[in-house]
Amino acid sequence: MMNKNVNYGVLTNGKQYRFFQRRVDASNVNVQQVGDVDLGDLPNRLAVLKAYEKDAIESGESGKILGRINELREARQTLEADKDDLAVELSNTLANEISDAISSLAETQAKEMIDRLVEDIDSEIDTDGGGGTDDPIGGGGGGIEPSDNHIAGRIRRAEMDGDDDAKVAVFPTKESGLPFLKENNAWGFVRVGSEFEYVAMYVTGDVRQVKYFATVKDVVPPEEAELSRPIEEYADGAKIADDKMVIRFEPESLYELDDPVPYETKYPQGLRYTILGALRSAETTDDML
Repeated sequence: MMNKNVNYGVLTNGKQYRFFQRRVDASNVNVQQVGDVDLGDLPNRLAVLKAYEKDAIESGESGKILGRINELREARQTLEADKDDLAVELSNTLANEISDAISSLAETQAKEMIDRLVEDIDSEIDTDGGGGTDDPIGGGGGGIEPSDNHIAGRIRRAEMDGDDDAKVAVFPTKESGLPFLKENNAWGFVRVGSEFEYVAMYVTGDVRQVKYFATVKDVVPPEEAELSRPIEEYADGAKIADDKMVIRFEPESLYELDDPVPYETKYPQGLRYTILGALRSAETTDDML
């Protein structure tokens, strides 16, 4: 691609697909890798696939699609690298315009807003808007059977106890993460930025529903969580980042929802927050996220 008049290329062994774009700037020629995607994940990468369609290439739309993807990736990198500084700047702006009394609250909310923005960027450039995350959260490879089942039963959302304004953390999981949930009465390994009283689980893939609900007991480091299996089995041998935690649930508080919340256009690609009242009354995920 460096020496030929070819602007787009795909390299594959049938299991892995690498997408390339040739970019010419004056006399400089650069071949950039746009994506590296497993075969099974291709349906979740519609933005990249669309850029490599014949019609998009011939019309010039490919350049626009990939240009936006590159810009969003650069924005995501900046947001992640400068999150703390950006949150302070945002909170200072609000404090200056309104009151110093809100400074600490504003900083926490600003960090959560940046996290949501990063998730939305991931959603646009990496998935079809309702699929799964790139990495299964909650450990565990596919196919393992839970050693225990802490699901206390089924419950309708109207029957859930708690104040309407109680904070709910909403996490996504592939179906392969459900054994962790069931056998540990807990969720991990995740970063959490603020306190919350409840957890709701959105199951990705073919399910696409907020399907489980639990009351939080505490948040602890993985080595203190008393998990049913060694941590390495859940993490496929990888080291768990120091700031990732396990959220343990109160006994007999993990329920499968009798009336799960179906996906419409919004879904949590990472941690999102809502309130219990919104979860109770939601007709679709758009009503609670």
